Amino acid sequence: MKIFQSRNINDYKPILEGLVEDWGYIYWSSILKWCNIINNPIDGKYWEVWIIEYENKIIGICGLWSQKANSIEELWLGWFGLIPEMRNKKIGNDIIKFMENEAKRLGTKKILSYVDKDGKPLNFYFKNGYERICSVREYLKKNPTALENDFQDKDDHIISKLLTFTEIEITNMQKDNLKNETSTDANNILTKGLPIDNIIHIDIKKFIIWLFHKDEWHYDSTENLWKQDGYGSKTIDELYLYYQTK
Repeated sequence: MKIFQSRNINDYKPILEGLVEDWGYIYWSSILKWCNIINNPIDGKYWEVWIIEYENKIIGICGLWSQKANSIEELWLGWFGLIPEMRNKKIGNDIIKFMENEAKRLGTKKILSYVDKDGKPLNFYFKNGYERICSVREYLKKNPTALENDFQDKDDHIISKLLTFTEIEITNMQKDNLKNETSTDANNILTKGLPIDNIIHIDIKKFIIWLFHKDEWHYDSTENLWKQDGYGSKTIDELYLYYQTK
């Protein structure tokens, strides 16, 4: 299975026709906006769409979006569906795990979605750790800033799942945050290599950023040690001193 992004409307043809009966023509409008064929006002809300391919055939779509502008603490599953002949084949479990991992990568703490009032997909979500929290009608009362137009029926079910992070996932998030916090000096380290002669003037954070970009050293979060074949294991302080004297 392959999950990828595209803004080429031609890639969506099999799932435009195959899923419109489930969601109606508002779904078409949304995909046309994603592909920049019709105007999509920038409102600061997170929105990403992926196409699902299986055995060289486009079979479905999935996405994530935020209710609130400039916030990804909570994300919603959006346009998550497979064409009829590909349902009930346990493919959906892998797709929902993909979306949860994408949300985790962003640091999202909770995923929500809404399910048709007839409740047919509820068992699938329950098996994947989701729980029903209320109806859309109740959710709108509790969250007055939520937009009614984001939902199809006030009697639909709202479901949610709290995301949990392993130690490795937390470490990877911290690593990404360090990379994003690079200053001008740190960028020089990353692009030109470590200036050994001036290492004494580089703080530990910038040094760690540089280490994360070196293929030779790998961080072991279980032991809180940096490792390299032939050099054994070192603490960050030992590595810092090692490169000062190298």
